[in-house]
Amino acid sequence: MFEFSTKAETLERLQGRLRKSEIPPLLHFTVREWKADAAAAVAKVRAKFVKGQKIVVRSSALNEDSQASSMAGCFRSVLDVDAASPAAITAAVEKVVGSYSEKRNSDDGNLVLVQQQVGKVQLSGVAFTRDLETGAPYYVINYDDLSGRTDVITSGSSGRQKIFTYCKLYGRTPSDKYMAQVIEAVREIEKATGCDSLDIEFVIAGDKLHTLQVRPITIAKQKVCTDKEFRDTLEHVKDFVRENDRPFPNLAGSNVAYGIMPDWNPAEIIGVDPKPLAFSLYRHLITDTVWPQAREEVGYKAIGYQPGICSLAGKPYVDIRMSFNTFLPASLSAATSEKLVNFYLRKLRRFQDFHDKVEFKVVYTCYVLDYGEIEKEMAAEGFSKAEIAEMKSCLFTLTDDILAGRVTSIEREVGLSEQMRKRREKIVASDIPLPSKIAQLGHDCKMYGTLPFSKLARFAFISAALMRSLLRKKIITQDEYDRFFASISTVATDFLHKLGELKRGAITRRQFMEEYGHLRPGTYDICSHTYAESFDGYVDLKNFTEPARGGKDFEFSAATKKKISAELKAHGFSVSADQLLAFVRKSTMARELSKLEFTKNLSLMLVYVEQYLSKHGLSREDLAFLTIDDILKFSHSSRIHDSLAGMKEKIGRNRNAYAMMKLFRFPPLIFMDRSVEYFTSTDMMPNYVTQKTVCAEVFDLSANSRPLELAGKIVLIQNADPGYDWIFSHDIAGLITEFGGAASHMTIRAAEFKMPAAIGCGATLFNFVKGCGKVELNCASKYIKAVM
Repeated sequence: MFEFSTKAETLERLQGRLRKSEIPPLLHFTVREWKADAAAAVAKVRAKFVKGQKIVVRSSALNEDSQASSMAGCFRSVLDVDAASPAAITAAVEKVVGSYSEKRNSDDGNLVLVQQQVGKVQLSGVAFTRDLETGAPYYVINYDDLSGRTDVITSGSSGRQKIFTYCKLYGRTPSDKYMAQVIEAVREIEKATGCDSLDIEFVIAGDKLHTLQVRPITIAKQKVCTDKEFRDTLEHVKDFVRENDRPFPNLAGSNVAYGIMPDWNPAEIIGVDPKPLAFSLYRHLITDTVWPQAREEVGYKAIGYQPGICSLAGKPYVDIRMSFNTFLPASLSAATSEKLVNFYLRKLRRFQDFHDKVEFKVVYTCYVLDYGEIEKEMAAEGFSKAEIAEMKSCLFTLTDDILAGRVTSIEREVGLSEQMRKRREKIVASDIPLPSKIAQLGHDCKMYGTLPFSKLARFAFISAALMRSLLRKKIITQDEYDRFFASISTVATDFLHKLGELKRGAITRRQFMEEYGHLRPGTYDICSHTYAESFDGYVDLKNFTEPARGGKDFEFSAATKKKISAELKAHGFSVSADQLLAFVRKSTMARELSKLEFTKNLSLMLVYVEQYLSKHGLSREDLAFLTIDDILKFSHSSRIHDSLAGMKEKIGRNRNAYAMMKLFRFPPLIFMDRSVEYFTSTDMMPNYVTQKTVCAEVFDLSANSRPLELAGKIVLIQNADPGYDWIFSHDIAGLITEFGGAASHMTIRAAEFKMPAAIGCGATLFNFVKGCGKVELNCASKYIKAVM
């Protein structure tokens, strides 16, 4: 049986046993030997390695890489040491030995490992033979194929890395030759050690794979399912993708694709692993019917019943083909529609970084003032002159009709929120059963809440697209663009102003809660506490300072407005500069106001769900594992006792299914069934907000239970919806999110408060930042760098 020991001894035991990889020449000595005769140790190193070679001096503590503990990354390693220089060797060894003392690990039995440094590196990385968090059967390979260094991944010195994920239950060879080489090598090491939970550091140079380190990893594995159950579920996902990957009636596009961020981005709104109630509520209130209906009502193509989000092993994925269809102008011919959607899908596959900004980077959703660039791209993609002209005419008519209010007015859509408020008050005051209240609140939430909100959100996207085109044409400057959007007061501005009034005593706590008490960080999550429930946990009112409302009176100069009007007229628009700018202001404000209002119905639904079922012994956590349909049936069924018994069984089943769902690792975009077997994740280009640079400690909000310690920190949030507006009351230094788009809620908030932010970093960069103590967020140059 193979026995793991120190880093050095483990590598020694593997020498001569591997064929798929090489272990570079090495030697080691104890700290005791070094202290007793450093000169002898240096001589030993010089004798072992050829003059002119570079070596690496590494730690190999007694408690560093054993089966009992790993202590990974705890001690020093020194690269690029001249094997012929006694001074360089001595300095490197002293640094390693010193790191033992710094970590209070001064055992003289600790080893110092000296290895030949691999040169001309093509690729370096670390391979885990189990998912570190869940123990799921995946090879997870973090690698760097750009720097030519061996320590980028292990040191965390850069966010520029890739992650290759490969399900161990399949034998398919990856198409990437280097990843295939790594998979073969780690399989051999698993077999040689008899251990399937390993952390393996490797380098590829001259097309040869060199193993630099092998350590066991300790994973608290809870047996959620057997490997057969895991593979069976994965096969169901593959079958679903394969069966839907064909032409569908009433939908343009030959192939299907799925994503967690395009369009109504579920990853940002409900998260990548939502519980059943949150997932079902999102589908019920928006993505099953409201989403396509709203688009149809403002001039886009009718597609019939086609749910926008599907469940892949419980994870929410947007049907991207369906999404792209809802962006086609209603008057566009079927032939051009088919050709366009296929082009959009090809483009997204080519530029996968655009998955969180498809409305701006992939799909033509409205007419813009530099439309000539779209015509050039369509021509390059093989569209005929007639098709290009048809698309231009259709998009122009759609856009002009929306701007001129011929489709609907912003005022009308906002007015529906007032109708919803009045109806909500009647429902609350009535003595009808709680299940009926839940059903009526949900109906009104769709008709008077999410439907108008969906239209207003589309208008806000069109506004942003038009303003960006003015910027690209240099009709307005970046400074004017930033100051204009910062001047638009939204719900978040009012929220902070009301906090200031509450602190001054100008309004009562009850008055504040009437407007904002329903908000919760997880809008659709019943387990997420509302502001009314946990206000003091979210807001440090005693130390709150209302931010200055600078820049709120910005107006474009008369000369700039004249240029904007001339540009609009040249394109044939029926609106002036003042009308366009008013539309942009109103749509941006209205979108946020509408969202605030419909979430009042949504939050109240969750309150009533808890009130109704808690008396039957069900906790909030239990209720999170039901669906909204499970609950709505009580509004039209008398068999409550039978239903409750079945409900408790269903909660148990759904808990198990949820635990299994969290084991799966899927890519952000799925284009074929094989995508769920193995995939590569790369850094996504975030949406940087402002032109500012800030350097500060990071604060991972999801991992911390003391949210009042945010001041002066760059806050990390995986997916931030409106319920997180309270963070702006804490004088934070910056904001970084894993998910979020170019016109998402938090992008708008950050712009409004002139807050440096990187919205939608993707998993690779976000996880890198989480591992840093301090980072520099440079929005002007568009990068995030580790400082410590």
